[in-house]
Amino acid sequence: MLPTRHRCAALPGGMPGLVPPALSLLGAALVGLASFATSASAVPLTVRVVDAHTEAAVSGAWVMVGEAEDVPFAGNIGTTDGTGAITFDDPVLSSPQTVTIGANGYSFTTLYQAAQGDVTLRLFPTELDPSFGGTLDTISGEVDNVGIVNNDGNVDVSIVLPGVTTETLAFFDPDPFLFGLELVSFPIVGDVLLPENVYITRQIELVFLVFEKTPYTIDVPGNRSTNFIAVSARAAIDELASDPDLSALEIREFGVERNVALGTGTQTLDVNSDINLDSDGITTNFVGVPAGAGLRIVSAALVGTGSDEEILGFATITPNINDGTSWSVAGTNPTGDISDADIVVSGVYQDSSSAGAFAAGILQRGPITVPASVDFDSWMLIPNLSQSGTTLQWSDPTDPGVSPSPTWTRSTLGLRPIDPNDGSVTPTDEWRIYAPASLGSVVLPTLPGSAPGSLSDPDQTPEADELAWSFTAANGSNDPNDILVNFMTEATHWTQTWIPVSLATTSVPGNETVSNGLDIGLRIAPSPTDGRAEISWSMPNDRPLGVQIVSTDGRTLRTWTGVSGSQGLVWDGRDLRDQEVPAGVYWVVARSEGEIVGRQQIVRVR
Repeated sequence: MLPTRHRCAALPGGMPGLVPPALSLLGAALVGLASFATSASAVPLTVRVVDAHTEAAVSGAWVMVGEAEDVPFAGNIGTTDGTGAITFDDPVLSSPQTVTIGANGYSFTTLYQAAQGDVTLRLFPTELDPSFGGTLDTISGEVDNVGIVNNDGNVDVSIVLPGVTTETLAFFDPDPFLFGLELVSFPIVGDVLLPENVYITRQIELVFLVFEKTPYTIDVPGNRSTNFIAVSARAAIDELASDPDLSALEIREFGVERNVALGTGTQTLDVNSDINLDSDGITTNFVGVPAGAGLRIVSAALVGTGSDEEILGFATITPNINDGTSWSVAGTNPTGDISDADIVVSGVYQDSSSAGAFAAGILQRGPITVPASVDFDSWMLIPNLSQSGTTLQWSDPTDPGVSPSPTWTRSTLGLRPIDPNDGSVTPTDEWRIYAPASLGSVVLPTLPGSAPGSLSDPDQTPEADELAWSFTAANGSNDPNDILVNFMTEATHWTQTWIPVSLATTSVPGNETVSNGLDIGLRIAPSPTDGRAEISWSMPNDRPLGVQIVSTDGRTLRTWTGVSGSQGLVWDGRDLRDQEVPAGVYWVVARSEGEIVGRQQIVRVR
């Protein structure tokens, strides 16, 4: 039985995502949000709430200014009117505020210490919505003028996709489109399962055998203007017979239809393939990538500006760093329907396991002139995350002298399967939070009884799931109005990771608080690691010390006792039974005289 509908793309390694707020106005001052001028007099704050899929105003949405009910002023909670807006007026609003919004069927959205004057926040569905907020439009048609060659032993295959935001390019957010799978019968080859958005123009092979798949079909959000692309590649007939990896084919042609007006329901669109691509036009070189990491390389045309910038992709490849540090992707210089574009290339390294423990990326905005050689060597660090009660904390991902510093963080809290391969668990997005990166930590707002719902408790669900905090930092625009629309506006660098969290208890060793009396400066290198890792510290020789490797669900995997002083040890990646532990996120926890005196994450890759 064939699957009915499939998401176009998954989050890198299945990452979820979230982050919360900080109470200190000093933190906001450090952010330097120049677009919001402060004043000594009261300035009304208008909050507008829209649906993230449809951009339609949401009336009756719940809105709270501040960290809790009646904090920082009485009457700080209300609901939006028929236009999706609500205005608050209090002297405290002369400085940037934290705002949280919610509505039934949606996740919460919080903007930390950056709301002032007039701000528009978006509500996202708690679970993925295949109807795109009721705007679904099914597009189908042909790809015209593909440069086929009959009887050459190859089949020319076209893939049709909409343009996507730079945010979707970076994170592979699974929102912009859907397609199913279709069983297609070919001569000699037999039945092949292909995505519905694949089109194969009629062509003759082996003298008289016809190869064809028409039309393509793809579902997208409607009631808007959208760009559509067609990328054409050449596959040998025997490749077609063996469940082809479409990303590994020879990319040859490109076509785009700009600003297509969409409604809802169904409509026909033919895409003209009229731009030749240099299959190896852009050479990418990767430096400083951990062994075993997967790569994701995307070449594209970038059109639009500001938060409206959009990616029209040429090619995507997903090799492993162990197989090489230089890889070529297709490209072309601006021409025809993309004469106004900049040519760009994105490089990501990420956990190659299903755990999806980490990812870091760079968007080389160029503009690039093809042929080109592009280096990826200025990665942000993978941050360490920790939780203590409702406080979520992250380390600075800036690599001094190497990477730029992040400006903003984007996070979500939601349920995910404990086993990444468990398809019975429906992931949720329950709280999306935008916070200035300089804060370093945030405290979740306290939701009063009037709030529409709360975070799920995995102990109360029948599935084997957990609550996860996924964290992303990027060096995008300083303007929160840009970030709320497209988190990657103007960004060139980003980094991602996640950890399980418990908002009901802090009993898991990775979530416990380091003693205020003694912090031994626990250090781990390298992390990520695909083999051995050195664990070092500094503490008085007369204090006993024990070190543990702890899984994210609280299981002790390895223990060292009787160590002390300014020394260290080496973890070989094995547990108490001398079995190699899987790739994923682990905690190194140091204890002395009953207190936790050091705690750091370690990421293991294969």
